[in-house]
Amino acid sequence: MMGRKIAEAMSNKSSRQQSMVLEEDPFSLEGKDELLKDFIARFNRATLGIKELQMSTVVTAMMSGTRNRHFKMSLSKNPPNTMHELLRRGEKYVDAEEAYLITKSMKDRSEPESNKRKIPGELEPQNNRGKLTQDETR
Repeated sequence: MMGRKIAEAMSNKSSRQQSMVLEEDPFSLEGKDELLKDFIARFNRATLGIKELQMSTVVTAMMSGTRNRHFKMSLSKNPPNTMHELLRRGEKYVDAEEAYLITKSMKDRSEPESNKRKIPGELEPQNNRGKLTQDETR
């Protein structure tokens, strides 16, 4: 439904007008907690039905919509010539993002309690190491 609106608005527009339509549309912006993978899939669905879509417009819209600065930099340094090339490049950054998230979650799980940041007002667990019970002192 939103993709049709974009397609209709862009079918008879110049390149500059097309990029303005995609940039102003909140549908094309990557959400704060949205993964790059989900954004690229949503972006691709929005552009599928658009006839005679100029790649410069697609690249500009992708760059303005994504929050991944490495992907954005890659697109600006060497703009893709086809949609297939854009999606293939995006897939590389999706893989990198997923690897980072996995590594981060593993690191968070393996970090000892003593190295974790303490929240003010939070009670620390009782540590009975080094203290002898009454039974042990006899």
